[in-house]
Amino acid sequence: MPITIDVLLDTNILTGLAYDVPSQLTTASEACVILLEQGKKIGTTVSNLAEFWNVSTRPSIAKGLGLSIPRVRERLQFLEDTLTVFSESQESFDIWKQLVVQQQVQGKQVHDTRLAAIMIKEGIGSILTFNTGDFTRFPGISVLHPAQVLAIKT
Repeated sequence: MPITIDVLLDTNILTGLAYDVPSQLTTASEACVILLEQGKKIGTTVSNLAEFWNVSTRPSIAKGLGLSIPRVRERLQFLEDTLTVFSESQESFDIWKQLVVQQQVQGKQVHDTRLAAIMIKEGIGSILTFNTGDFTRFPGISVLHPAQVLAIKT
């Protein structure tokens, strides 16, 4: 029986979950709690976990968090233990190739298209992200900002 999830978590949400830094990212964990209370299943991708490592270990002068490898390793393990994690497949790669041509994707938006392709392949209908504009071009994908999720509860 295939594993299914309802909402994919983008890297900026993973950072909020793992570190709960005192900024807007704290709303990431609050939004995830609300989604779970609503019975939603949440997960992420291998590529988002790799990007999480990148952001976490990159020096703060280069817009990273500048954290130690042992701390990041511990938080990565927390995310792996907590979430369903999807990998790319040949099928999602084929979907990606179609999407980059159809949507005329260029530059760094290629990463977001990889996520969209995995979502389409796995039947994941929504993504939780602070960068909502990065995913609106993909038909059939509902884009959720944490503030939207928090507003639904109140």
